[in-house]
Amino acid sequence: MSSVFGDIRQIAYVSADLDRALGFLSRSHGIGPWFVTRGYSVPNSRINGTEQEVIVDAALAYGSGMQFEVIYQRSTAPTLYSEFLARFGDTLVPHSVSSWVTDFDAVIHRALGRGFRQVFDAHTGLGKIAYFEHPDRPHFAYEVTEYTPARQSIFRKIREAAADWNGAAPIREDWPKPQI
Repeated sequence: MSSVFGDIRQIAYVSADLDRALGFLSRSHGIGPWFVTRGYSVPNSRINGTEQEVIVDAALAYGSGMQFEVIYQRSTAPTLYSEFLARFGDTLVPHSVSSWVTDFDAVIHRALGRGFRQVFDAHTGLGKIAYFEHPDRPHFAYEVTEYTPARQSIFRKIREAAADWNGAAPIREDWPKPQI
């Protein structure tokens, strides 16, 4: 457990070819099924404090109890996703890890107090998210996700789908609807 952010619950990747990455991870690693939302305009996005339109395809799946995310950026604005791809290429090297917290504002305050810099934040219909980088390792991001009842419901459904997944239909369009 991170004393700053809490338990790591997710490993995230950025890819220039989402479907290819998902196919590879499902075939080679048995991670899936993947639930994909495409063309999602992340509401209230700010990059380094400046409002910015960010449009992504985002895929979620579970493997061995860990949540995995793969992000493909559709918008052309410079973001931490596009900067990561420019620096490292489409290598499926982890872009970030994420903690899910119910005390979002307290965690943000704690991270800033430890010298982390908030490089992205948004307030979506599912709750708040923020990414942090540390000046000593500025190319590795830590995401903090507000663990709202809606997110809990979506994540639970994806985890349940993975529990008895037999490899069929590895890519499924849209995230499950929250049940709260």
